[in-house]
Amino acid sequence: MSVSAGGAAAQTERASSRSEDSPSSLGETTTTPEGTVVAPRRPRLRRLGPEVIGATASALISLTGLFIALRLWKAHFGVPLAPAGDIMLSLSVVKGMQENGWFQFNPSLGYPFGQDYTAYPAAVGDFWHMATLKALSLFLSPAATINVFFVMGFSAAAVFAFACARRLHVSIPVAIGIGAAYSWLPYHFLRSESHLMLSAYYAVPVACVIAYETYNGRINLTRRWRGSAWWTLLGTILLAGTGLYYAVFAVVIIAAAALLSAIARRSGRALISGFMTCGFILLGLALAAIPNLLHTPPEGSTPAVEGRSFGATEFYGLKITNLLLPWGLHRVPFLAGLRANTADSPIPGEGSEALGVLGVAGLIALVLAVLMPLSRARPQLAERLRPLGALAVISLIVATVSGLNSILAVLGYANMRAWNRMSVLIAFLSLAGLGLCIDALVAWARRRLHPGSHPVRRAIAVALAPVAATSVVVVAFLDQTSDSLIPDYAGTAAGWNADEAYFRGVESVIGSEAAVFTLPYAPFPENPPIVNMPDYSHLRGYIHSNLKWSYGGIKGELSSWQPVALEDGIAAALPRLVAAGFDAVYINRNGYEDHGAQLEADIVAVIGNEAPLVNSDGSLATYDLRSYADELRETEAVPDRDAVVFPTRLEFGLGTYGLEGSDGDTWHWANAVAHLTLVNPSTVDRKVAISGQIRIADPGAPVTVTVAGERTELVAEDGMVDIDIRTVAEPGITDIAISTESVATPGVAGDPRDLRQQLLNLRALPLG
Repeated sequence: MSVSAGGAAAQTERASSRSEDSPSSLGETTTTPEGTVVAPRRPRLRRLGPEVIGATASALISLTGLFIALRLWKAHFGVPLAPAGDIMLSLSVVKGMQENGWFQFNPSLGYPFGQDYTAYPAAVGDFWHMATLKALSLFLSPAATINVFFVMGFSAAAVFAFACARRLHVSIPVAIGIGAAYSWLPYHFLRSESHLMLSAYYAVPVACVIAYETYNGRINLTRRWRGSAWWTLLGTILLAGTGLYYAVFAVVIIAAAALLSAIARRSGRALISGFMTCGFILLGLALAAIPNLLHTPPEGSTPAVEGRSFGATEFYGLKITNLLLPWGLHRVPFLAGLRANTADSPIPGEGSEALGVLGVAGLIALVLAVLMPLSRARPQLAERLRPLGALAVISLIVATVSGLNSILAVLGYANMRAWNRMSVLIAFLSLAGLGLCIDALVAWARRRLHPGSHPVRRAIAVALAPVAATSVVVVAFLDQTSDSLIPDYAGTAAGWNADEAYFRGVESVIGSEAAVFTLPYAPFPENPPIVNMPDYSHLRGYIHSNLKWSYGGIKGELSSWQPVALEDGIAAALPRLVAAGFDAVYINRNGYEDHGAQLEADIVAVIGNEAPLVNSDGSLATYDLRSYADELRETEAVPDRDAVVFPTRLEFGLGTYGLEGSDGDTWHWANAVAHLTLVNPSTVDRKVAISGQIRIADPGAPVTVTVAGERTELVAEDGMVDIDIRTVAEPGITDIAISTESVATPGVAGDPRDLRQQLLNLRALPLG
């Protein structure tokens, strides 16, 4: 059956090719061998007119729905939609572009070494997004740039979805509605500006069309290139720069489509052509990653990105339940409650996969088209739905929990962990399939009407498609948007303006060239909230001032000196901060259980009773260190700078998880074997003591610490082991392994980590 289907597709391809090359395509009248006169086709530009109008209409409907759904007329153009979280990261990137030309190095963050994004490949695959942000930032503020980019993403998603739906034979009226519906996916609103790059998924339909054409044998890059080949190349260039996840998803479905096409046609050309298409996408990603690939990390560095593991892949895999159920913010309480029933799932994932009722209907149609045997008549609708259904099924098999993505994770490719994001690809396939079904239903209804010359029936027949398209728009808007999405514009603007006033005030006191050390210490990027301080909160100061900030250096790299400087408490750290070049200490009190009271008391005890600069709600405080620094210099009590910023330190590597802390303690959870490195960046041996504690769940279980091949056997009395191992750190790195046979410590629901040991306050103390 597959071979026959492939043969039919090949005939379609040949017919399409003849049509493109025939005189009728140039507007000439021709006669078939049977004597039938073929009317001339409209000139290309005239044919494009309705397409352009349709794309414009879809974009305008999308933007209108967005403005209504988010009440954008209440928004402040120069204020972001979200008050905190990942939006701060995007704002800092745009501001960095404005100040430094591009985003990959920023001397104002991670002071004194700067922020080097070549050590953190987060933007690989987002070249076109970054270029767009750069262009907008030439004329707009960082917040306005983010706002415009986000809004543009809706119109772009609608336009690309419309154009690709048309390529898949959906009629213009219905494609207009499909484009708007696709731009309003719950995924789009839930990602919002906080996940700005993920919300720009407009190129995904292009990947679907390329895979569809590859499946049907209509793209052949092994022969002389014609229009379809060049359009495919342009599509791959677009996909290589509009999101790493989406580019990888494109490679997956195009490669699968090529393999199935090659099997059906018994032709290696189809496979080679498909792999060439994938190769262009991968080449684009590789070119974009050149700065990251050329990055030479300092000796002893650890990866900046953590949490990429088999467990994380399972946690963030696609759940079919999440695809099919209404989303949690549905405007109908009963439907929202259905999703709430899944809240106790141990692997809830990101929760943004919902297709909506239209997408679910389309997905059902696609799956039925794949599962049901074709009749001899092979209706056109089934022929068009089957490739879409095959691609949707492939996507489900690849992305679902314990799907093929988990096999990749087992093989060591766990960096791509959030396969639930493939839902946007499935959503387009489903909506396109729904569009084809609606067109078939409209055509059937028109035939049943027998309009002929009857004016009423003719009017009804003409109105069917616009009514169907309008129904798609209305249902999509009501089902896929929610009043719960409306941001707190007034509150966000008030907080934004208060931050602007506060940090400008700090800058006016300590000077625009001053450097500020941020507390509590927070690794960058991707760190859990610290008490009540969300991740990336320390970027607020950079966004609203021209000061230099300690926060923002890539973790595991040159910024690793910061936690070492703080190990002995703030009183001992202050001289070190002065030696490193800092003029002030900034405290986010929300990052402390006691609102920073003890920390600030310790600071005042050292620098004197100098009143801090406090913001309007009392959550931020900045202490001026300049007078204190002058006193240190006068008494020659400033430590050696190199000893401060290039300390002997421990780096936590394979088998350990991110830094956590509370009530003055810091720790790393680890699995059964934790690998650490003792880093000595100097050129001479240094004597150190490896000190701290290890907590395990199994009292009496053995713990083995191996330093440079020397094993120390310990026993956990009452589940706790004290560590005090003296050693000599040679220049460079010394390997350390900590292993235990303890059972795992129970984690919270949804935590995929293997919590075998808690490494408490573990550090390398200098001796003599």
